[in-house]
Amino acid sequence: MISGSDFGHSNNPAPQAPEMPIECVHCHAKIPATVALSFEGADYLYHFCGPACFEAWRKAPTPHDK
Repeated sequence: MISGSDFGHSNNPAPQAPEMPIECVHCHAKIPATVALSFEGADYLYHFCGPACFEAWRKAPTPHDK
């Protein structure tokens, strides 16, 4: 007799949804959400591919600086 576990099925019947990439705010690279660095602004949540992009974005002049 063959049981259901002999067919290699997992206990979780629902397949995992593929992770949707997000875009770095500074360089616009597509990155997985699990590796993105996040910064919560006043009205938005910004995502960065790494510390270098975050620092470059943070130091860039804004319209308020003019």
